Amino acid sequence: MPELPEVEITARRLSSALEGAEVESALAPGVATLKTFEPSLDALTGARITGVRRIGKMLAVDLDPSVGNGAGALTLLIHLMSAGRLQLFDKRASLKDRRSRLLVRIADGRELRLREFGTKQAAWAKLLRRDEVDDDEMVATLGPDAWPAPPLDRFREAIDEPATSTPCCVTSAKLPESAALGSTRSSGKRSSRLFKKGSELRGEEVKALHDALHVLGDAIDHYEEVIDATIPDKMPMPLQVHRREGEPCPRCGTTIEAVFFAEHQMNYCPEEQTGGRVLKEPPSVEAAEVADRGNSGQVEVIADLHRTFSERDVEGFVAHLDEDAVLRPSALIAGREEYRGYRRRQSGVRGDRQAARIQGRGRCGGATALLRRSSG
Repeated sequence: MPELPEVEITARRLSSALEGAEVESALAPGVATLKTFEPSLDALTGARITGVRRIGKMLAVDLDPSVGNGAGALTLLIHLMSAGRLQLFDKRASLKDRRSRLLVRIADGRELRLREFGTKQAAWAKLLRRDEVDDDEMVATLGPDAWPAPPLDRFREAIDEPATSTPCCVTSAKLPESAALGSTRSSGKRSSRLFKKGSELRGEEVKALHDALHVLGDAIDHYEEVIDATIPDKMPMPLQVHRREGEPCPRCGTTIEAVFFAEHQMNYCPEEQTGGRVLKEPPSVEAAEVADRGNSGQVEVIADLHRTFSERDVEGFVAHLDEDAVLRPSALIAGREEYRGYRRRQSGVRGDRQAARIQGRGRCGGATALLRRSSG
């Protein structure tokens, strides 16, 4: 999930590079990307970019209209979601680029491009009049910003509000009601319980979480040193715990463990955070089926596949596995290749069935073409 430091450094770099730039045109290749229709993207033609700023985890590109354009000051509000990137390129993208979701073409030949990796198309954009931004649903429901950290009293009030009924991770500063807290930062603080509701935090726990917010500023400082004018596809995240399962804890040396839920991953140190206890995930149907066969290594492969492919497809893959098939956790790439091979074989089966139906209707030419395509 895009976190505050990544969004903040993106806003800073883009603002420096684009301030005063004139927009030539804009279009949205992503079918579901643009969530507004009035004003239209045509209103951006001739507008000048006055800056790029961060609102929570969203990026806001501010634009002043061209002379004669009655749209007024505009803001392009963008949420990268889990796999989006907003980047500036010297050359314009091909319209065949499947990763492109929104293209803002600059008069000097450059292009501000919203790209998304993966197939979900979850990243979105809204073109709003400047005075409507604060009233937008995604902005109006934000709480206090996580960086710079709000005063402790305000922070304490915020986490005790009903909006914090969903679980949060004390040590990785995940609070649903905060404007820009995420699940990938580890403060290294000790906690008696890894998962708690925000409203369950008391006394020193609240203060410890508030004190840990400095890691967001530390990450921004890190990015200021290592990221130049070009925003990379993959950020050099200064993470010590997240996605480092199997490695030693930087504080005590205990092996870091992980919990996967939906599309998210939470890493923790059992010694520092759960009293030495390794947490078990609620098993999914697919994971339980594989575990019953004794192939525990496949559970991690299945979980990894779920982050890339649809639930229906993965269910078919699990059903296809032989009882003695083993996909080791350390060979996730091989697992994906096995899955893709399964998809290709299934595609061939579907082609054969369709060809048979066509042939039964007397359309032999179409059947032959389908059989040729499926066998290839």
